Amino acid sequence: MIRTITHFAILLLMASAPLIAQTAADCATDPSPTSFVNLPAVIANDQNYVDGVAETYCVSTVTNPAFTGSLGTVSLSSVVSPYPFSITITDLSDNSTSTLSATGDSYQINGDRRYFIQIDPTEPGAADVLLTPSVAVAIATGAMPQTTTITVDQNLPVTWVSPLVAIPAGKTNRFAWTVSDERDVADYILEAGDGVTFTAVTRIPSVTAAAAHTYEATDRARSAATYYRVRQTDLDGTMDYSNVILVAANRSVDDLVLAPNPAHGAVQILTPEAPASVQLLNAAGRSLPLAGRLSGETLNLNGLPAGLYLVRTTDATGARSTRRLIVR
Repeated sequence: MIRTITHFAILLLMASAPLIAQTAADCATDPSPTSFVNLPAVIANDQNYVDGVAETYCVSTVTNPAFTGSLGTVSLSSVVSPYPFSITITDLSDNSTSTLSATGDSYQINGDRRYFIQIDPTEPGAADVLLTPSVAVAIATGAMPQTTTITVDQNLPVTWVSPLVAIPAGKTNRFAWTVSDERDVADYILEAGDGVTFTAVTRIPSVTAAAAHTYEATDRARSAATYYRVRQTDLDGTMDYSNVILVAANRSVDDLVLAPNPAHGAVQILTPEAPASVQLLNAAGRSLPLAGRLSGETLNLNGLPAGLYLVRTTDATGARSTRRLIVR
């Protein structure tokens, strides 16, 4: 990303350490503002421009010997609308303020002044800033107009510091992920699915921390391999997603339990996830009609002769589980 506002090649002898001012008042009392010649280095080493985060600078055009005339103009030269950033310049000699926000807007920079400059990124994109030297400066130094591109990145709600990981813990799985720089984040939702379709498992509210923060969530161990991800939602409804991970099937989980067994009247069919289909077979392996017998997890056994039966379930992946059922 190019983040440099070029300077005119004039002699600026004031030595100073680069400094970023937070307010115009700070700039007015700053004992060592950044000289105009040092501004490019300050901006080049600054943080990335991101949507909604202002960058401010205290700049001096004082020279020795003093030069009080026009150094030239700063203007917005790209033909774009809207401009992805605005530049507000405050002349601290009289506290006058001008804002450049659209193509063609310009501002004259004079010598022997102190300026408070604020760049306000407003949306992702890239556009140019044109610095045109005054005639006097161009004649004295041979300086030419120079164009610099400022690129504004999208301001993501969070920074994903550590990816989503799973830690198996018996009949549960624990999940953890670490984020920082939370801004306007509503919540995080752990989702599980087949890698294409996901459903919510649990919701974790955001603590809105600037520093790195680790979130944790749990889900029961599943008898089939399952994909997981975290959906992060902003207060305005914008969503972002973590990495996707695959958690292997936990074969220690009983994927089909009949209770009670032996049974009389009814039996509960208990599975880690709602089965895609259920079959009731007699001892000879013949499938019996279930119309009117199955309601949710309950299988009505009334009217069935006592004896041995088989209950078979099929999950969404096609995996089958079969258990023997004794009806009394």
